[in-house]
Amino acid sequence: VTLDSAHCLSGGADGAINVVDILGSRTMYKYTGHTSAVTCLATSSDSSTFVSCSMDHTVHVVELASGKQIVRYHHTAEVRCVAMTPDGSRIISGAADGSVLVVQKDTALPVHQYTQHKAPVTRVLPTTEGMGIITADEDGIIHVISTATGEKNQ
Repeated sequence: VTLDSAHCLSGGADGAINVVDILGSRTMYKYTGHTSAVTCLATSSDSSTFVSCSMDHTVHVVELASGKQIVRYHHTAEVRCVAMTPDGSRIISGAADGSVLVVQKDTALPVHQYTQHKAPVTRVLPTTEGMGIITADEDGIIHVISTATGEKNQ
């Protein structure tokens, strides 16, 4: 559900994402950009865009109102989790190979790549002030990464 509670998104094993207008009780569209199961969805704080990730190794950034893809980028493994920074300027994604990527939302240009996890990354979460990223993996290991340097905070 978007932060404004106006839309609900659901991703399926077929790679499709259903976008539903909650207030109008209708499906707006089905986004079909992924070729394999959708593993995670996140929306921007202003509810204007959503980001999705998939077993097809890709992350897609999509304009919510129109369903138009803004940008997409690739990981080297299945992408398990995705989030947006509070200001909506960056995308954070975690993959089955333990990597975490931070990219610019509108261009997919890399900002940081973090490869310290030894197990698949299951959760990425920006801190509320946007100065750090919390990551977790299947082994239960949690890291806090600086958004300024891309390095693990000590």
